[in-house]
Amino acid sequence: MSAVHLHLVLNHFPIVGFLIIFFMFLYGIYCKNEEIKFISLWFLIFLSIITIIVYFSGHEELGKWTFILSIVLLLSSITSIIIKKFITGFYGGQIRHDEVRKSLKKEVEHEH
Repeated sequence: MSAVHLHLVLNHFPIVGFLIIFFMFLYGIYCKNEEIKFISLWFLIFLSIITIIVYFSGHEELGKWTFILSIVLLLSSITSIIIKKFITGFYGGQIRHDEVRKSLKKEVEHEH
């Protein structure tokens, strides 16, 4: 498959995909559904990669701004996912169970 064919096959995915993912992300915000927002971020990463391929296989001058915006979306989506993982880990470390605290308290009392 040549670069022209690749460009023709993938050209419409970013155009339609970003619009669909935008509304999907808004729906996730509206419903307060973290899974929908998380999945839409992964789709944004996928579409950003397709946009990069389309940019380098087609009209570079006409696709310059789309390419730049796609890179920004790619980096912000990856950053959002990484931050979400760190926040989840942080709050996961804050979980306290009574059964764990009681056993730790007993161990500390026995040491004194």
